[in-house]
Amino acid sequence: MDRDHLIQDPGVATPGWWDVPQPPLAGATGLSGLSLTLHEPPGAGARFDPSMAHPARVYDYWLGGKDHFPADRRVAEQVIRERPQVVAGARANRAFLARAVRYLAAECGIRQFLDIGTGLPSAANTHQVAQAIAPAARVVYVDNDRI
Repeated sequence: MDRDHLIQDPGVATPGWWDVPQPPLAGATGLSGLSLTLHEPPGAGARFDPSMAHPARVYDYWLGGKDHFPADRRVAEQVIRERPQVVAGARANRAFLARAVRYLAAECGIRQFLDIGTGLPSAANTHQVAQAIAPAARVVYVDNDRI
């Protein structure tokens, strides 16, 4: 399948994120042995393991949050050493979310928001930004991760 044009036959099951091979980052020599993703889907008996880094908790660390463990901090710091711009990128992404929600609530009158792939709660969550403009605004958070 051409990865630039993901046209899927409706009769074929869509592969999960664990089925898509990821090429290594160019120059990411120090990241061996540290994984931010699972290599197989979590099973029904999957258990919480704070010794395994998780992307949402690593991202929380980059945002300056409090919901992370030593394994997450180790991976986050290793990525920072390899790609120092990652913290600025994560924070810019969060600032964009706040600007977009603020604009939609204030300028467009939007009162219902669907936040998909939310990760962990952090500063300036969608409901906080929207309800600062319009207290009646409602937000539904959706994620498929049992973090």
